[in-house]
Amino acid sequence: MRKLILVLLLLWPVMPVGAVVPETEGIRWHVRVVRPVSETLYEVMSWMADSGLGVEKKDLQDGKVLVTGIPKEKNGQEWRVTVSPYSALGSEVSVEITGGVDEVLVAAMRSALESGKAGGTQDVSETSVLPSPVLGQIEHVACIHAEAAGRSVQFSGFFIDDEGLILCTAHDLLEHERVKVMSNTGLFYEGDVVKADFEKDLALIRVDAVKEEAVRVGEGRNLLVVGERVYSIGCPMNMRGTIHTGFINGPPRKIGESFLWQAGIEVQPGGSGSPVFDINGSLVGVVKGRHREAGDLGFILPLEAIVDFLQEYFDQ
Repeated sequence: MRKLILVLLLLWPVMPVGAVVPETEGIRWHVRVVRPVSETLYEVMSWMADSGLGVEKKDLQDGKVLVTGIPKEKNGQEWRVTVSPYSALGSEVSVEITGGVDEVLVAAMRSALESGKAGGTQDVSETSVLPSPVLGQIEHVACIHAEAAGRSVQFSGFFIDDEGLILCTAHDLLEHERVKVMSNTGLFYEGDVVKADFEKDLALIRVDAVKEEAVRVGEGRNLLVVGERVYSIGCPMNMRGTIHTGFINGPPRKIGESFLWQAGIEVQPGGSGSPVFDINGSLVGVVKGRHREAGDLGFILPLEAIVDFLQEYFDQ
């Protein structure tokens, strides 16, 4: 919000005293920024929420993401922002606004994007699809690439301490020969698998990285409520910081040797190992996988299993 206020103050001297903020019936524009889609998406959604828009996100084809924003006072205005990749490190942002556009607000967004300062999180209403405590966890997610027998598999994980320890699922690490990790900022690290439990389907990877913050496992929640909304953040199809949301739709069920939460949430290839959070950004589990015939039916390893696994590691 401070950034928005600063932009408005910079614009204020050119506006006559007592002038009405100009509005138009609709506007379209686009801009290219030198940032990956995940970072641009995070910045756009944070800025929109900070500007008083209720934000919803929808994944489209070819890596595109549509973000819809509607003012909470429901005045007929609608923002439709499409973020798409145009290169490995670049994004294109296309904006369409209808229904009485506030040109000062539009100018503020353009300035923020073009200066690379659209980010910054503030509290978001509980009715928003993406609360700021959840958005704040994006930076802790990592994309993992394991190589074995000449093939490579990609999955997800997340930092759990400030010394480069990453928690992920284990099933993609069978017979691995090399592990590479990409942080949410796009940096690559060689990974060392320090523990893998294939029955619990959990593993720990160590990289040579220092993190100021990480996911706080000790502050997570174990008891969820059927119908509760949850959020996964991972790297499906190597798209860093992709967020999916859904609902817990049943109590924990025993599948094989594990008890798993079942959730109506989309799980795409590469999404296993994604951390799952509640609306307050507290860790509640890890995505194990999806139903083979239903991509929007996911299975989540509960926090209790994570804590038991980590306790075994730290007790060694």
